[in-house]
Amino acid sequence: MTTISRSPRVESPLPRARRSAAFEASGTSGIRAMSLQPPLSRVVTLVLIALIAIGVVLRVRALGFPSNFTFDEELFAHNAHNYLLGLRDDNDHPPLGKLLMAVGLLLFGYNSLGWRFISLCFGLQILLVGYWLGRTLFGTQRSGLFAAAFLAADGFFIAYSRVGLLDGMLTCLVLWSVIAASTARGVFGVLRAALLVGLAASIKWSGALALFPCLAACLLIARVRRSAILAFAIVPLVHVAVWSFGLRITGQASDLHSLWKVMADLFRHHLELGHHQNAAASPWYTWPVMGHPIVVKLSQHGTTQRYASSVGNPLLFLAASVTVVLAFAELPFRFFRARRRPCRAVLTKPSAALVAPSAALVAPSAALVAPSARL
Repeated sequence: MTTISRSPRVESPLPRARRSAAFEASGTSGIRAMSLQPPLSRVVTLVLIALIAIGVVLRVRALGFPSNFTFDEELFAHNAHNYLLGLRDDNDHPPLGKLLMAVGLLLFGYNSLGWRFISLCFGLQILLVGYWLGRTLFGTQRSGLFAAAFLAADGFFIAYSRVGLLDGMLTCLVLWSVIAASTARGVFGVLRAALLVGLAASIKWSGALALFPCLAACLLIARVRRSAILAFAIVPLVHVAVWSFGLRITGQASDLHSLWKVMADLFRHHLELGHHQNAAASPWYTWPVMGHPIVVKLSQHGTTQRYASSVGNPLLFLAASVTVVLAFAELPFRFFRARRRPCRAVLTKPSAALVAPSAALVAPSAALVAPSARL
């Protein structure tokens, strides 16, 4: 009688959790990747997916309510409508945000859905780019899910996805520029990042500060030659092109001399605003802890009122603030240990992603001591 022997099953020397992480890092996704996770990890993954889904619903649901203007919506919606009518833009910011808002007005008319639609589109994009950026910096799909879930469930980002303001568009373009710089593999990748920085600066001038995290990403994360960062020279060209287009379609002079006068007048106007007391303003050092949140949406419903404010997740904001402080504190130790090694050894990808944007955001306001600056 012949006996058929079966070879024993060979177990991987890696623990199951490590095998799951390695499998995930290899690019495999979906049900198969989830099946390799320990039970607790599967539950966490399902919770993250649920948070993302709930965040999408909260952004989309009843977008047009209330039907009246809230906070600064009227300023931007009015000037977006002016572009459609060929009239002068008398707002305090560059034209791109209002030009994009005009697309929503064309699609849905001059109503609350029309002036909030583009903010919703960019608010949903933030979830996508947050996933992509988290996955790029930390190297796993799970990190991307955490980033997307945190953004999806955060009240700050939900609120700005549902109002006709420029801030959601600005944030989205800044994040796109950072991911473009982080994933650049040549000069054309850097050019894409530079183009996005120019577009961000054409929403609000503060978008130009995205240049600093993008430079850090190109030097410390991306696989490009250092000379490739010269491509960021196109940022002012993109800004000038967008603003010239805005002037041209409203029948104004769009030559360089006229454009310079418009920009200089606006700059002086912003400097004057910095000397006025603004009840909605807050000092730069209170930003990480949400020291002075504002109401961006207010509506009356019967005998009750509904609010949407700039308050984010307190635990997330505080934890992020502490992490940024620790990342800055880590720098001297890394410089000391790195000594003569390349600068790539000084900052890890996550550290670069924390230090560069934080410094770019805080430094100008701290230096100018202008807590009410609105550039």
